[in-house]
Amino acid sequence: MQQPAPAIVESTPEVPEGAFPLSAAQRGIWFAQHIAGDVPFSIAQYIELIGPLDVGLLESAARQAGREFGTGYLRLIEIDGQPYQFVDTDLDDRLVVLDFRGEPDPDAAAHAWMRSEYSAPLHLTADRLVCVRVLRLSEDRWFWYSRIHHIVLDGMGAMSMIQRTGELYSAALAGREPPAAKAEDLRGIIAADLAYRGSDRFAADREYWLEHLHGAADPVSLAGRAADVDAHPARVAGELTQATSELLESVAKA
Repeated sequence: MQQPAPAIVESTPEVPEGAFPLSAAQRGIWFAQHIAGDVPFSIAQYIELIGPLDVGLLESAARQAGREFGTGYLRLIEIDGQPYQFVDTDLDDRLVVLDFRGEPDPDAAAHAWMRSEYSAPLHLTADRLVCVRVLRLSEDRWFWYSRIHHIVLDGMGAMSMIQRTGELYSAALAGREPPAAKAEDLRGIIAADLAYRGSDRFAADREYWLEHLHGAADPVSLAGRAADVDAHPARVAGELTQATSELLESVAKA
């Protein structure tokens, strides 16, 4: 006698405590990064510092700014194909100093290191999404380098966190209380985004832009084709004539 097939019990994977969804913008980066493969969607920058630097104070300031924003300690996990994020303050946050003073050309060596670091492939759920380093070029000259994956912060957010770090460092160096933090709680930002996405206002905004852009021409491009994704895009610089500059400015205003 044939036994009946066992019943299939479907279960929903449990989301760890403290984890929360990605915003709509973050999910866009999540999918784009999977399409781009080994080319990281990262924001990298450095600030040249001249003069004495208290590395310990800078480390403390970077740690506090990262915790205020939350994004300095952000980790991603994937559950049943869905991405989630959480703030993990146990991540290694030591500020490593790289000494290039012994190199024949400290500037060239430092730039080569930075190019290699920000273009290295990143695994969204396994690698550190934020990297901060101090590169020493001479006795009183430094590069303060930071690399942040775009899923963590956009360009404005990255600059805001750097500015907050500088603000905290300056206050500590002067022995005074820093201004109050202005960063919003990450969970509150995500909750507001999700609430908007399910609101009547979102539906109305969507209808407005669908109607407003109906029949619009294709975007204008300087190239006639699409290029492969590259961490080091070609860059060409040149000087525009005064007449061309004025024409572009008038078109932009219009």
